Amino acid sequence: LFNYQCWDSSSHVTFLYVHQWVLAFFAYCFPGGEMSRRGTLLPWHTFVGMVIFLLAVATALTGLSGFSNYLLLSTKGYILNFTGLLILLFAITVTLTVILPRGY
Repeated sequence: LFNYQCWDSSSHVTFLYVHQWVLAFFAYCFPGGEMSRRGTLLPWHTFVGMVIFLLAVATALTGLSGFSNYLLLSTKGYILNFTGLLILLFAITVTLTVILPRGY
């Protein structure tokens, strides 16, 4: 975390994650939660969770691209590009897993 953009995006992701976690705890794990309220909250919980996840992925990729300016044609640059590609493929896999309907 060496510049304002990294601190800003990381703090936003952390802030949203903590709020998502507290809301989910009181909605799903806290005794006395109504099932109808849980069913109503589930699509929003999924949507906000995906937004937070994709913001974290964007932060990671932005950080990697900031380092890539210094490592264009070296071995470390190839490792950096491969890491970015793996992060992107992981994000696509998670997004498709959440969005596509389940068969059970």
